[in-house]
Amino acid sequence: MSLGSAPRPWAGLADAFAFLSRLALPGRTGDLGRALAWFAPVGFMLGAVWTLAAVGAAHMAATAPAAPGFWAQGMLAGWVWLLLSVWTTCGLHWDGLADLGDAEGSGARGDRFRRILRDSRLGAFGALRLLLVFGGQWLAAAWHGALIFDALRASWPLAQALPLALAPAWGRGVAVLLAHAVPARDAASLGGMACSGASPRLRAGYALAAAGTAGLLVLLGLPLWRALLLLAVQAFLLRRVAALARREGGLSGDFFGAAIEEGTLCFLLLTL
Repeated sequence: MSLGSAPRPWAGLADAFAFLSRLALPGRTGDLGRALAWFAPVGFMLGAVWTLAAVGAAHMAATAPAAPGFWAQGMLAGWVWLLLSVWTTCGLHWDGLADLGDAEGSGARGDRFRRILRDSRLGAFGALRLLLVFGGQWLAAAWHGALIFDALRASWPLAQALPLALAPAWGRGVAVLLAHAVPARDAASLGGMACSGASPRLRAGYALAAAGTAGLLVLLGLPLWRALLLLAVQAFLLRRVAALARREGGLSGDFFGAAIEEGTLCFLLLTL
């Protein structure tokens, strides 16, 4: 099938995989505006694979002569989950998180903010932000992994495994909402091309999906107050990043990367 004859919806899926990961699917068109609607579904597909692989690897380790307890299994599962996350995305979103950490932490504004944002070197503020977010994700993913292995004693732990699979979808959904909140600084950049797919209908759909995800987790046992806290904290973080982007003249890819990783961390922590 030629690129031109690819069905429009599935071409958007292929474009989203190409934009968000190193995985290349046939039918890509390079239309990142079309890819925007597929960010969360692609995140869920990736997260499901990471979760299955992480739990499988930790379960195999448990068959060793000196079998670890479920907390040690959880730590291994969390590490494998993060390893696959970094490998699949080539660390692209983490790079954006570090760049934004350096630029924001410096206190600079305007042209100096943008120069620091584009600087490929890692500074102290970026390193600290990487450490805190990466460490938080590992801690939270390991905790989820421990809950999974503890639940395996009784039954198939769907309620415990689902948050690990949903977290990447949530983070990428945050990026979609960010694209609707602030225009891109450069329409010709990757971030600008992704923002071209923003529409009121898509924003409403993603907001509804976020509320629906929180409701599903409540049905699976998450306390209602924690689901409401998840929505409130995520809204606060989103507004904060949007305000910073608006102050500095618009979105770029680094803002998307930071929003994805910080949104993933928020979801992992508040669904424990």
